Amino acid sequence: MNALPDRPRNLYDDPIAALIGSPLYKLIIVLCMIQSNNAIVFFRYRIGRRIMRGWIFQLLFVILLIVSGGTDVWLKPVGEWDCDSAVIFYALVMGILAIYHHNVGKELTETDNPDEVLHTMARGDSYLMVLMRAIPPFTVPMFHFYHERFRPVQVFPVSEAMVQRLIEPLILIILGFVFTAKGSWLGFWLVLSAVNLRIVEADYYTRAVNAYLDMFDARIESQVIHAISESQARKKPLRQKINGIATASEYLRQLQMKRLGNNA
Repeated sequence: MNALPDRPRNLYDDPIAALIGSPLYKLIIVLCMIQSNNAIVFFRYRIGRRIMRGWIFQLLFVILLIVSGGTDVWLKPVGEWDCDSAVIFYALVMGILAIYHHNVGKELTETDNPDEVLHTMARGDSYLMVLMRAIPPFTVPMFHFYHERFRPVQVFPVSEAMVQRLIEPLILIILGFVFTAKGSWLGFWLVLSAVNLRIVEADYYTRAVNAYLDMFDARIESQVIHAISESQARKKPLRQKINGIATASEYLRQLQMKRLGNNA
């Protein structure tokens, strides 16, 4: 999944951002993204170059080192070291993978091969999709109320968006409980990573879906605005609704123009 350009948020498709305020919402997403980035290097490949920012992983490495008690190496004598080896090992592997993914992202950003070129904000392809594609397709019948008939709905294999939003965080939570039971701080770190990853992927998925649906809504809204304009010019009555959108007043026409991002 590749990143999409920033899109103005509005109350209709982003009530959470409208509720807590856009600047605060963006700050929360940024903080969640920074902390969750430590997990995606384990789960994914073809990660965008701007996702693999060096300062983020340097910060995460220092935090993990402090959490693990690894600073004892410099602050205490050898016999008094009390380090969480699981956290230190995790930090070292994360650092190695971060360097690898950064170099790969840089190479794929600058490649001349159109089939391999990578968006710099791409959030990566999941390794788990190899397993998902090996699962035989499985569908269940679901009643379609509008057309009054049953239609098959695919359950397996799940989409990559579902893997990144649900399955990857679930794996992190399970591993987090395992390490917590063993008394390692790595357990808490993995659970925190799972929560942050879920928030970031949900935000990304919402933006991607809204941008996709906007194309369909814009087609309908342009028809409605055209019908309102024609009705006003010819002074003819207009249907109460057109394709599910109420068409009652000049105020609504201006509202629709703003919804499309134009000036009324």
